[in-house]
Amino acid sequence: MYKLSVVGIDNCGKTSVVRSLDQIEGVEVIHATTDRTRRDYERIMPISSRIMGELARRGESFNLKSVTGLMYLLHLIPYYVQDRRDSSPVFVSDRDPIVDTMCYSDFYLPKGLPRLVRPPLRRILEGSFSYPDAFCYLEVSPEVSIRRNDKPPQLHDTLDRLRKLRDLFEEEMSLAESKGIPVIRIETDQRSLEEVTAEVRTHVEEVLN
Repeated sequence: MYKLSVVGIDNCGKTSVVRSLDQIEGVEVIHATTDRTRRDYERIMPISSRIMGELARRGESFNLKSVTGLMYLLHLIPYYVQDRRDSSPVFVSDRDPIVDTMCYSDFYLPKGLPRLVRPPLRRILEGSFSYPDAFCYLEVSPEVSIRRNDKPPQLHDTLDRLRKLRDLFEEEMSLAESKGIPVIRIETDQRSLEEVTAEVRTHVEEVLN
């Protein structure tokens, strides 16, 4: 099985791009924080999934960083289950359990803890999940990300925090490349969603062939 993780800061087009791959024969996709994941979660833990979704929403609304972060962390369970049961030739996700958790943890841990927590957190994640065969990194500037946002703002949705988030993703992509994992970089500020989607589809189809 070939695994591809589509990553990038908010509003770069990850979910839309991965959704477009869902109808390609031989490709299985998972959406890490959307309705698809909530349905996967409800099959595994029907009651707790709804509770966790509500806690995450309240955590965002009331600036409860630790509560929100924990709820998002628990949403990795459906990915963990599907990753191990899937036998499709290509498995594509619109986030990556290791990279995204490492990047976003800075915003959901109490002040002063990220530096202490990041090393053991990385060990736990790398022991629980495997890195993909390749990353598709959709690059968007923080300014464009904010302009594209049509959802209620999250705890990290400020210009300064998005800039920091972009820097964290750049660090993770450099680390992936140092491990020998290919990183396909696609600039999305000036390109249409159709153009970006076509480039990702081309890569997936090349893998299938």
